[in-house]
Amino acid sequence: RAHQNPLENVPMFLVVALLGGLLHPLACAIGAGVYNLGKICYIYGYSRGSPEGRYIGTFSYIGYFVLLGTCSLSLYF
Repeated sequence: RAHQNPLENVPMFLVVALLGGLLHPLACAIGAGVYNLGKICYIYGYSRGSPEGRYIGTFSYIGYFVLLGTCSLSLYF
């Protein structure tokens, strides 16, 4: 289960990273790095035996929101 949850989000992550990276490559690279680090922490916490350990990776959403913002800026401006 710890592996399946991040895999479900890969298609959306790739789309927003590629579209946002067209005009904002540095911001997308930083957002993608934060997102991936958060997912690694999520998997590490979840695999330690307690499902509550997955909450240490919730900061991955900060990176994802950065990617959504850069994607929106790339598409609308």
